[in-house]
Amino acid sequence: MDTNQYMGMFLEESREHLQNLNSCVLDLENAPDNLSVLGEIFRSAHTIKGMSATMGFTTIAELTHEMENILDMLRKSQLQANPEIINTIFKCVDTLEQLVESVATNSESSIDSKPLIAKLKALAKGEPVQSSVIETKPKNAAVQPSTIELSETELSVVTKAQTQGLRTYEIHIYLREGCLLKSARSYMVMNALDEIGEVIKTIPVVEDLEKEKFDLSFQAILITGSDVEKIEQTVLSISEIDKAVVVPYVISEVPTINEEQQVTVSANEKIVSTNNAVSASTPISAPTPVVAPTPMAISGDKKNKSGQSVRVDIDKLDALLNLVGELVINKTRLEQIGLTHKLTDLVETIEQMDRVTTDLQSVVMKVRMVPVGQVFNRFPRMVRDLSHGLGKEINLIIQGEETELDRTVIDEIGDPLVHLLRNSIDHGIEKPEERQAKGKNPIGEVRLIARHEGNNVIIMVEDDGKGINPDIIKGIAVKKGLITQAEADKMDANEAVKLVFMPGFSTAEVVTDVSGRGVGMDAVKNKIESLGGMVDVETKINEGSKFKIRLPLTLAIIQALLVNISEEIYAIPLGSIDSTINIKSTDIKTVQNKEVILLRGQIIPIVRLAKMLNTPEAEQQDQEELFVVIVHIGELKAGFIVDNLIGQQEIVIKSLGKLLAGIKVIAGATILGNGQVALILDIASLIQ
Repeated sequence: MDTNQYMGMFLEESREHLQNLNSCVLDLENAPDNLSVLGEIFRSAHTIKGMSATMGFTTIAELTHEMENILDMLRKSQLQANPEIINTIFKCVDTLEQLVESVATNSESSIDSKPLIAKLKALAKGEPVQSSVIETKPKNAAVQPSTIELSETELSVVTKAQTQGLRTYEIHIYLREGCLLKSARSYMVMNALDEIGEVIKTIPVVEDLEKEKFDLSFQAILITGSDVEKIEQTVLSISEIDKAVVVPYVISEVPTINEEQQVTVSANEKIVSTNNAVSASTPISAPTPVVAPTPMAISGDKKNKSGQSVRVDIDKLDALLNLVGELVINKTRLEQIGLTHKLTDLVETIEQMDRVTTDLQSVVMKVRMVPVGQVFNRFPRMVRDLSHGLGKEINLIIQGEETELDRTVIDEIGDPLVHLLRNSIDHGIEKPEERQAKGKNPIGEVRLIARHEGNNVIIMVEDDGKGINPDIIKGIAVKKGLITQAEADKMDANEAVKLVFMPGFSTAEVVTDVSGRGVGMDAVKNKIESLGGMVDVETKINEGSKFKIRLPLTLAIIQALLVNISEEIYAIPLGSIDSTINIKSTDIKTVQNKEVILLRGQIIPIVRLAKMLNTPEAEQQDQEELFVVIVHIGELKAGFIVDNLIGQQEIVIKSLGKLLAGIKVIAGATILGNGQVALILDIASLIQ
């Protein structure tokens, strides 16, 4: 039987069932006697076993078969769902994910599932297991392993990278005798290596490198797509480096973890879109802890929706949306012809056509909409593993997971949210004893909230941790040379806190594998802004922080106000417009060298679009009346002075292409009914 035609269906359904397994095993950890959850886990495992056996993937089928045996014994109360069994099931899910991804990339899996299968058989027989850590070393490892030992979770990142065609190297860097600024050189080396891959471990740790607690050499483990020669050139390009020895990293035996605080979390923090990066969504696996599982709560009852559905490739939906867009453009053209030639019958027909195209557009947009729960549902497992690794107790609360977003946006927001959550858990939430000393609940709370707000979706990551101290932020920024002392003195608390989004900034007092290398927050900001959104932060010392992401509902067809600026026509998205007003030139005042107007008791800054866009201003410089469009992004407001208001119109957003990508004030272009191209203004960049 030719199974290739079913490969796409197998991969998609396997990923869905694995995500469901992650979610259900978390529920089982909180309620070990819940038979309905056990039944759900059993059904998902059984489905994966059946599909993989049919497709000929015997390793996956064998592992899920042994899982089924354990699950069946749990259902029959022949076994109790203790922490060791829960962690073993989690390990099975992680291994299955890696095996499925190796099928997806058509690469030979480096995961040896035999030790895990042996452990499942031992648990089923009630036999003692020598170690609570499952070995995941690749097959055919070299006889002489590397001297640097990685934790199990770091190993999972290495093995995941191998399935993606990336390589792991152990690098020994030697500084020259008499090197004066050792910490500066080590920092430059780490930055250079991060440009070509991902550093997952250093000897000594980064904190000691920064404090110069090392002699004239240090080591690093790097995951990269580059070759040895490229790595050597990268390191030796930095002055005062004597030599660099680069050897392939060979995995040694996984060390046995005896204490809960020795669990290390993998460093997959950096959010990048190149092929050299290890995905931030890579599942994190923690060894069996000695303590009871961290409590985890997800608000809202889970409802299993059943119904008829059809899987449609996203490219087909994109093509359908483009056709609807062309229909909208031609409808606008027909409207203009009807009005110009006063063809009453045509105008009436166009009105009916307008209703049909609007409904068609609405249906297509709804088809593209998917609930943010598809992204949110992978976070409870991540938070559980992180909290175990950092010795913290975290209660994750998810709200609004049914809120819908365009599929293209959904695919892009996962990594930024991963980083914000990791940041809150590592930097925000304090250790249990520290929280108790402050009179707080020892269990920290992190909230992930989504909701609609006009034509936008708001996603918030909140924590009740220690907050961000603006004075400390300013001090670090000055120390790192990101701003001057004079600039810091002028900043208020809100401006200071936003410095965390500057490239190279890190609030970590202690550098960990989770965060603290000064990468990520600027990448979060860049990613959100590339989607036409914005990110903001609010914080109170010892009360917590709130990161607020505002995203457009869709990136395809929007309502806009067309305006004239000189001879050009520009479009302003209607969702960002508060009102349009007429003012006299005498109404404009100057405050601190900036033009403002007073509107209903509020001071609104004025933006002369002709000047901002470098277009020649209208001839009547001192006209009595000026047209002003009041726009807003979040709490920020501004008044755009335009020459004329044309009217509201439905527009299809077209990309400017690679050549013109990155122009700050322009968000895209649209084709008007008469065939003319109008540019769409990027409100966020014009206001800020």
